[in-house]
Amino acid sequence: MATQAPLFDTHRTIEHLMTSGGFEKKQAEAIAEALDTALTGGIVTKADLKAEISSLENRLTIRMGVVVAFGVGLIGGFIAYATSLILSATAG
Repeated sequence: MATQAPLFDTHRTIEHLMTSGGFEKKQAEAIAEALDTALTGGIVTKADLKAEISSLENRLTIRMGVVVAFGVGLIGGFIAYATSLILSATAG
């Protein structure tokens, strides 16, 4: 897997603010950190997506299990009820 370049180069921004903007190092660092947070704070990574998909798959598996168990119970109950009706009709 190829390494992805950073979305925002804070070091380059700090250097640019110091050389071209006339900012002191602490000021440039503070500005670069604020920009980095603002620009990349809400970005979703592949790892984030994979974790969310895994969580959704687990929830879906549990729900499907509950639906299947309910369906099997319902069918079993219907068969038992139908069997008792047939047995009572043939006995009487």
